[in-house]
Amino acid sequence: MLFATQRERGNFRYSLTINPLVNGNFEVLIVMVAISGPDRAIELVFKPPIAAASETDAQHLGIEWAKIWIDAQS
Repeated sequence: MLFATQRERGNFRYSLTINPLVNGNFEVLIVMVAISGPDRAIELVFKPPIAAASETDAQHLGIEWAKIWIDAQS
């Protein structure tokens, strides 16, 4: 794990973990947890189909994927 951060958006808290791949690219693992309300039971771990050339690109793409998922829950 090269990079891990925690952010909040709406009713969800999410963290990104950036991992290096053998081919030199980076992948993202996203853990989502509902903060409160009836969605509190929602906990999701997913790995979007991202193979970024840099840690920064992987972080940016992971954040965008998390935002899209959270916005789709509204």
